[in-house]
Amino acid sequence: DLAVQEFDLAGVASSGTTWIAFAYAPTGALNPYRVGDRLADGVIKTVEAAEVVVETDEGPLRLGVGLPGR
Repeated sequence: DLAVQEFDLAGVASSGTTWIAFAYAPTGALNPYRVGDRLADGVIKTVEAAEVVVETDEGPLRLGVGLPGR
């Protein structure tokens, strides 16, 4: 599983009323993530037009599109 620190947010897209986050894995693969999807040490809590919130043991982590979040 991808760790939060490895989550390299590339962008988000809408599918109807649902937002999907796309993040690069360290291998270069681009993967889709939806609310509720698990990472090795977190869970995708929200996906919105400009940011993704990952719930971690240390609390929520906000990752903005095009902004360094790691």
